[in-house]
Amino acid sequence: PPASRRTTTPAPRVVSDNEPNFKVNVQVSPAQVVVGHDVRVTVTIVNEGGLFDRSVVMTFGGSDPSDTFGDASPPCTDGSGSVTCPITGASPGRTWSFTFTFIPGPFPGTDGYVDAISALFDYIDSHGQPQQTPQYFATVRLFDASTTSPPASGAPGDTPSPSTSLASTTTTPAPQSAG
Repeated sequence: PPASRRTTTPAPRVVSDNEPNFKVNVQVSPAQVVVGHDVRVTVTIVNEGGLFDRSVVMTFGGSDPSDTFGDASPPCTDGSGSVTCPITGASPGRTWSFTFTFIPGPFPGTDGYVDAISALFDYIDSHGQPQQTPQYFATVRLFDASTTSPPASGAPGDTPSPSTSLASTTTTPAPQSAG
């Protein structure tokens, strides 16, 4: 007699991702600042993927070693050169928002130097391997206090004066790895 075959209905699949799928928006205010003055940074993260139930930490740093950070509100912590924020409970559609202060240090080069604030995610993938996303950036244009005042003649100068405008970055989503 032929062998009997028994089929079972597969268990319903739990919606989850092997990698985080976050949309990140980094805003800085002001976008142009005299060296040593505070810049307010606001980061909004939206989970555009499924359930991601592993630990994720977002770390922010400046492009110059003399850049400092402060005023990070819980659950974030700030050190002299970075801000670290845990991303927990990553259910679909969940949003996180973090605000902190960036203080650009003395910059190399000439007036108008662009200092980058970068952010990246560290996480453990579904195979237990540590992973890191590509970086997300916001930029702040720095000016020396002695060169930001308008020329005495009232003629336009080569260096724009710092503004108090709000700048938003264009972010690149973290790519999905093959795992």
